[in-house]
Amino acid sequence: MISTISQYRNPSEPKVLCKQMEQANGVTASPHPENSHIQPKRQIRICQNVTCKHSGALAVLHEFQALTLSDVEIVPVTCLGRCGNGPMVLVLPDHVWYCHVSPQDVRTISTQHLIAGNPVTELLDPALHPAGGDRSRVWAYIFLVSALLATLGTLVWAFLTLT
Repeated sequence: MISTISQYRNPSEPKVLCKQMEQANGVTASPHPENSHIQPKRQIRICQNVTCKHSGALAVLHEFQALTLSDVEIVPVTCLGRCGNGPMVLVLPDHVWYCHVSPQDVRTISTQHLIAGNPVTELLDPALHPAGGDRSRVWAYIFLVSALLATLGTLVWAFLTLT
């Protein structure tokens, strides 16, 4: 099992970030502030802002809504503040952020995380979960190869212009 809080650079970072997003978007941590005793065990927030919607967030929302999970509330939100990484999904109170979620990933998140309690490492947002999974490693390798190719191209250009 992955310890979600220990994956952050600062142990208070996930709660602080969630609080900042809540304040910026005018939402509260409790879906029913006046009736906190009816708050579900978990809340799944799915970004429905422009960038995430263009990436398929509405289909992700519909997949989550089609699930029949007890003690889980599915909440479409205006923005989770991670534009360009969407569709974004935030699982509370676990403070687990998933990025680039596709409708096909919803069943995996449901069975592996919501039921078994193990976050899906390959879908974790690498900026918020630095020990993220396979997708973050792939992007790191792509960035590294791009940087190496750019450096090699610069060296070749310098060599050719100097000779």
